[in-house]
Amino acid sequence: MALYNHKGERMTPEDITGENFNGSHGNTVIAATDMDGTMFKNDLGPLVFLEKLSDPTFWELEPNEFSKILLPKKYRELLEHGARGFSKDLDPLLCGVTLALARDITNLYDFIHNVIGKNGGKNHQPLIREFARKMMELDRIFVRIDQALSKHLNSEILMRTRFFAGKQPHIIGQLAKRVMQRTVTAVDRYLNLEIREEHRELAGQIVTDEMINEANDGEPSPYERIDRVVKPVKDILNFTRHAIYEAGIPVIVATGNLKAIAKTAISESDYSFMDEQRFRRRVKSGQERPPLVVGTWLRGEKDGTLHPRVKGKPILGERKKNAVREFAGERRKKVGIAIGDSATTDGPMLLWALRQGGIAIAVGQDVESIRKKFHGVLGQAKGLQEKIYFSDGNG
Repeated sequence: MALYNHKGERMTPEDITGENFNGSHGNTVIAATDMDGTMFKNDLGPLVFLEKLSDPTFWELEPNEFSKILLPKKYRELLEHGARGFSKDLDPLLCGVTLALARDITNLYDFIHNVIGKNGGKNHQPLIREFARKMMELDRIFVRIDQALSKHLNSEILMRTRFFAGKQPHIIGQLAKRVMQRTVTAVDRYLNLEIREEHRELAGQIVTDEMINEANDGEPSPYERIDRVVKPVKDILNFTRHAIYEAGIPVIVATGNLKAIAKTAISESDYSFMDEQRFRRRVKSGQERPPLVVGTWLRGEKDGTLHPRVKGKPILGERKKNAVREFAGERRKKVGIAIGDSATTDGPMLLWALRQGGIAIAVGQDVESIRKKFHGVLGQAKGLQEKIYFSDGNG
């Protein structure tokens, strides 16, 4: 695992900050890093959701009510429109698979709801795991078509987060803490989320692995087998520590995930030193000083519980860039460093940092695959190639 410059030469955090932020220049910028796949090799949203499925109260909704939350009417109508080829913004294949997944998930929920009501759900873990797998696959497609959904529906709903509705905010933190505390020796470290043939008749299932792979351009799903132990990306961990302590550059986390998940992940991991940063808005004496997180949140109802709709839109893509830009602007600083692993959700943020005279660090499995993934985005940074760095710390 190592950091590289655009020529493929190995670099250290000291090399990178020394080349770009000598003298007082570091005092004028902040660094913004993505979380899932960047700070951590894992996608923490699905892991927190898996923890939630172990709570019997998850299955207490009536199936009709669950179905409406899973895929609201306006979404269903738009996807049906797209599946028939009537929308230039929506791919018919993706729309068709999304609708089939929603049908499968609803049927699984109906079956599991009735089983748990009778005997507590014992011996039905394969059904629950297929339910979890298909929920994650549905979300993966939603991320891909988020821009089109927003364009047509001014969407506020962000996938799994709506199933935290009615809960106190600290519940999310508790689930995230359980995720972060799982160790390599945990009995349930690995989960096989198989799609089983016997469930087709038992619970009226349609979607197969082949259908999911086809909808994702032939790529195998990352959710067939899940490692539940959260692993930091050492390159980014070391760079973050150096930026804060040695270069004096504050680092914020910009994530499409819920703020509560991000804050807990930081405080319960090797990144906990980020909690001690002084560069933050003033807080009253005695108040908790939370880590710097720009992320998605849910509106609180009058009783303090969470609302099914997201406050603002998910912090992805252009919205992530704008949120980070606003955060820095309020503090009279620039986004001098942007770090991410996704050309879609992080690319605009990385490009913005480059155009502001800063640097970008793209994270992935190896330098060539990172170059290929980010080619369309970073290719727009003409004349700034020497300001682009790579981390293969996700390998």
